[in-house]
Amino acid sequence: MTLYPLKFNSILKSKVWGGDKLPAFKSIDYSGEPLGESWELSAVPGDDSVVAEGPLKGKTLPELIDAFGVDLLGRKGSAASDGRAPEAKKCVDASGTLPPASSASLTPRGAEQGDYAPRNVTAAGFPLLFKFIDAGDDLSVQVHPDDEMARRRGFPFGKTEMWYVVDAEPGARLFSGFSVPTKAEEFRSLALDGGIMERLGSYEVHPGDVFFLPAGRVHAIGRGCFVAEIQQSSDCTYRIYDYNRPGLDGRPRALHIDDALEATDFSVVENAKSHPDVPLNTLTPIVSCPYFNVSVLHAASVLTPCGAEQGDYAPQNVNTASSRAQTAEDRGWAASTPYSAERPLSSGGRADAAKAWLTVPCKAGESFTVLMCTEGCAEIETGIPADGPTKGHRTELRRGETLMIPACATSLKVLPSPEANLLVVSL
Repeated sequence: MTLYPLKFNSILKSKVWGGDKLPAFKSIDYSGEPLGESWELSAVPGDDSVVAEGPLKGKTLPELIDAFGVDLLGRKGSAASDGRAPEAKKCVDASGTLPPASSASLTPRGAEQGDYAPRNVTAAGFPLLFKFIDAGDDLSVQVHPDDEMARRRGFPFGKTEMWYVVDAEPGARLFSGFSVPTKAEEFRSLALDGGIMERLGSYEVHPGDVFFLPAGRVHAIGRGCFVAEIQQSSDCTYRIYDYNRPGLDGRPRALHIDDALEATDFSVVENAKSHPDVPLNTLTPIVSCPYFNVSVLHAASVLTPCGAEQGDYAPQNVNTASSRAQTAEDRGWAASTPYSAERPLSSGGRADAAKAWLTVPCKAGESFTVLMCTEGCAEIETGIPADGPTKGHRTELRRGETLMIPACATSLKVLPSPEANLLVVSL
């Protein structure tokens, strides 16, 4: 059994601060508590992503890592996941049966703590965690440990992360880093009375804004923000201030002030926000750090459908600046409907002949690539070696979906239909 581009079932998380945008953004039916997060790709113990379609449907991400090793993760991914390099395997056995996943995992330390303690972290891991976050209300002020502190506490990873603003209500704000000098001796009183909010950098945000959050940087997501979050594979959060509100269970949520004090970097941050200029049809790097590299591709086909019966394409001008500035209501999230699998995104004829495909560099053998679609839709073509000649795969990627390209892929192309905004992530 060979690998192919992988979609996973979303892991939906109800939160006391959750909003109402995720179901429409992802074109899913949902009724329940407000959704705060959609975990798109995860091997956090207890929240393993499960393959959504294809021959490997139903398999978990840790099972795939055990079965396919470096063919899935690449050499960098294997080293980053847990310090070992899994043996490369293109096939499992004649029946396609995967070996059982390792039983090693992390278990809760205590309900009041809300993080995890080690139990024997030796299973094949995945170094990153991918999310969409909808803040219907303010999230807590929080901080995450770096690798050194995390390992002292028994965690496999610290937590460095980044935000890409997908959408923002008028006046919505993100908070990142101290804007004025602050002493460790002041920390406890500032946390208890909420004064810490006055010490943090406060930034009004718009679609396309980018924030890099190294471990140790105090931060918070404000009401009305909708972001894509890419981070190290850790769910370790030290809560500093939570507006004295109860959780979903009606009880106050625990604070972790002592842990947060040890984790916090008190350096003043001059400007935590960036808004990169993203030229059309150009892969533009926006964050590069030892844990991940993130680029954005705002792709618009020079050809767009001019009639279903015709099956070919006509030119269209695309105003990318105005399209990215639209609100969720303008984009029609509430009325969105999934694209039909029976209606292909491209004809495969005139579009290919006109060279509408955009080539995206992939780190064959070095790293997996993850695509998060934040606007529009696109067709993704990959070349993956099989037992014979390289096999081409075409996959539809819609707004709100995430796709993992195995490290063994030797080529990656994108055909927007007619327009798509993609985050492209690798190690």
